[in-house]
Amino acid sequence: MSIHEIFVDGGGCFTLPEPARQDLLSLPADELVATPGAKFKLQPELAFIPLNCVLFWTRSEHLDLQRALASLPADVENAPGLRRRLLDMAHLLSPDGQGRLCLPQTLRDIVPLAGAALLRKREGRYELWSSSGFQCRIR
Repeated sequence: MSIHEIFVDGGGCFTLPEPARQDLLSLPADELVATPGAKFKLQPELAFIPLNCVLFWTRSEHLDLQRALASLPADVENAPGLRRRLLDMAHLLSPDGQGRLCLPQTLRDIVPLAGAALLRKREGRYELWSSSGFQCRIR
């Protein structure tokens, strides 16, 4: 697990540190998906907790997630909330002309990120947390 301190400007834009820059900016345009965070497990029963962070997925990872969530029985209690959070609120991202990523306003409305933030790589996926949100999470 690696953690990097970064700064998210008022427009939701930030510069990626190495090696996240290589991992995420090397993807073709529209291959990076950002969603509000959620801790979840799909088996043996669905469980999820909304997290106050942004998760980054490759498009293929996100498509796999879509298939897994679509295969859940309709009567699974938490499935609609998890689908809303990870599928309906997903956004495709591409770097701007300066090589930065910019989060759309709708995502920033769900996960408030401005100022000091932490980018964490955990289990192969990147998570973007506000510094205060991350500190609350680990206490």
